Amino acid sequence: MNNIKIEKIASNAVSKYITDCRSLVPDIEENDKTPIGDGDIYVYCSTDICNDNLAGRYPLQVKGTEVEHFTEIAHFPVRVNDLKKFAQEVRVKKTQIL
Repeated sequence: MNNIKIEKIASNAVSKYITDCRSLVPDIEENDKTPIGDGDIYVYCSTDICNDNLAGRYPLQVKGTEVEHFTEIAHFPVRVNDLKKFAQEVRVKKTQIL
């Protein structure tokens, strides 16, 4: 399977699980080529999704891979610099909403 399809399947799966939580809303870009994030998760204070209840927005990075079968535990390599940038992005977004 090609990388575009794998990334789409991964993004759809992540969106589904985020949407299952009634106070979260996913905003995931398709075929996103931005340096760190693929979108955001909007977090609301209640299940009433409106601007007045918006608690914050947190960046999201989706990675997909093809596997023979699913296991209980998965391990994927991630570059330390990417994790640092992602953590920095979360701190910036948190201070912007205060």
